[in-house]
Amino acid sequence: MTFRYGVYGLSIEADAPIDGALTAAATSEPDLRVHLQAMPPSAATLFAGTPVFDDENVTIFRGGAYGFRYRDGTQFVIDDDTIWSSWLPTSTPEDTATYLLGPVLAFLLRRRGTLSLHASAVVLGGRAVAIAAPPGGGKSTTAAAFAERGAAVVTEDVLPIVWRGDEPWTLSGYPRIRLWPETVAARYGTDDALPPLTPTWTKRYLDVGAQFQRDPLPLGAIVILRERVGGAPCIAPLGGHEAAMQLVANSSMALYLEPAMRVEELDRVGALVERVPLFAASASDDLARLGDLCDAIEAVTFSP
Repeated sequence: MTFRYGVYGLSIEADAPIDGALTAAATSEPDLRVHLQAMPPSAATLFAGTPVFDDENVTIFRGGAYGFRYRDGTQFVIDDDTIWSSWLPTSTPEDTATYLLGPVLAFLLRRRGTLSLHASAVVLGGRAVAIAAPPGGGKSTTAAAFAERGAAVVTEDVLPIVWRGDEPWTLSGYPRIRLWPETVAARYGTDDALPPLTPTWTKRYLDVGAQFQRDPLPLGAIVILRERVGGAPCIAPLGGHEAAMQLVANSSMALYLEPAMRVEELDRVGALVERVPLFAASASDDLARLGDLCDAIEAVTFSP
């Protein structure tokens, strides 16, 4: 039995359910096949090689395909059109789906030449507005605040950008916003007010399926979240070299890019800076004032 999903503009065929992904009709050959709890014969040789990247979260190997080994023992083999995965008994399929829908697919997109930002995106004025930030920077919390106001959600954490002519367009992800328990407690009353993302992780998620933007949209603006401030949130235009460097800093899954890919990334970042308005914003460190940040973003982007 196989399952079909649509994520980040990819038609995915999987041999088991992928938790959180949106189902899609099997109208053509898939762009990508995913094998859950199965590895190719070449995996042992791949993971026995010398890592090309290693940090506190993941070790990456390369030997034709790419191998990702996370610290909890979850592993992926990533080829151009196939992904294999395996996990230990201490992990769950939901854990693996979280990796797959986040960094693993983001890496696959980068390998295919699609620039992705480490960003959430919501719909304002008929266009997608990206909210980019490093991990813990508030992008998911801000997207959740917009969702509470009724805004449609395009994606969370990974924002792929493709070009149609001279205009950048965004591709949708999946209808969940991942939130830390302390944020859930501050916004919704208790830290368990929302469902757990997985049975073993502490993160929770906000289901935005009722207001999810499935179709691609033009990218109207990019907001880069910076350090929080003690007073009212503030927002200002961002341009030139600083804007480009901020986009590079907030590109998704740039863990291991070959020199040619780095050059291509800079070219696409430069095109974005020329075509799309960018803003730098600082949210208040008081979550009760998150609505003020939403107001500020709406005021400078696409509020009617």
